[in-house]
Amino acid sequence: MRASIALLLALLITSISFADSHTDDATGFSIQFPDNWKVEEADAVIASAPDHLASILVISMKDVKDAAEALQRLDRNDVMGNQIKTVRPDEKVLSKNINGLPAKLFTGTANIANVKISFVAAVVQDRGPAFVVFAFPANNAHLKRIVTSIESIRGPGSDK
Repeated sequence: MRASIALLLALLITSISFADSHTDDATGFSIQFPDNWKVEEADAVIASAPDHLASILVISMKDVKDAAEALQRLDRNDVMGNQIKTVRPDEKVLSKNINGLPAKLFTGTANIANVKISFVAAVVQDRGPAFVVFAFPANNAHLKRIVTSIESIRGPGSDK
């Protein structure tokens, strides 16, 4: 009986823990990832779709003057083993508040591991380091999930 209760408690605790979310230490911002995506943490956090057709990269950057510079640093810095190259955002950049946080939303193309693909990115900067979310779906099937993740970004306070 005690073993069954212990197993049940372990399963409840496991289901309550959120492997599909990340809180950045440098910014205090958090993001929810789509259900069942694999999340790996190193210098950056990468969430990958179960079918490997989309990924979301989350990284914070210090000493950036604006969102465009943060996005270009993905190309210049050794992010993802230097696999992100030729980041070319579209001319139209959308300014938006996400849960009270100022954000710039980008679309465009980049070379990821020598393959040119489309990306969606959000850069949130609220008096401090930039919180960069860079997502690259191989097709549009995961775009809605990626946008939902971007819209889930929250600050350390309950109002942001």
